[in-house]
Amino acid sequence: MTVDGARSWIIITSLVVTGLTFGFLVAAPPLGYPLGWDQSQRIIEILLPVFLGYVGTATHFVFHTRNQDQELQLGSRAPLLGLIIRGPIVVFVSACVVILFAFGYSNRANAIQGEGMSVDQLAWAFTAALGILSVSTGVAVSYLFSLSDHAATVPPVVPSVPRQG
Repeated sequence: MTVDGARSWIIITSLVVTGLTFGFLVAAPPLGYPLGWDQSQRIIEILLPVFLGYVGTATHFVFHTRNQDQELQLGSRAPLLGLIIRGPIVVFVSACVVILFAFGYSNRANAIQGEGMSVDQLAWAFTAALGILSVSTGVAVSYLFSLSDHAATVPPVVPSVPRQG
């Protein structure tokens, strides 16, 4: 996977996941999925900021990169890029499908009342899935969409800690 391919993958999947998540959770209450409007809104508030943050970072990159000739070089690590970018997103989407199925099935009309997954457990499960996603994708996004001309010329600022003694 190339750097530009990774950037495109993040942008496309972030937009698709945002659209599908928002669409499903808004349509769920009137379609009979066992979520109320306030519960659906709570899940949207948990899930969407992560993907909107990726899109925002990409947007910042597109409009603020001054020198596009300098490119992030991966060298021998390039084959790992696809795994780092696609893997966590595939795991996240798969986990979300399982979470939504488990919640819907355990709260179906003929399920034992009070035995289904609670909205708090649903929120916890989505938060855990986001943790899996953000552990690598967040770091990758920050590197892939960093301002390469700025990063190449300005050394990182390391705060100095005064010594006691």
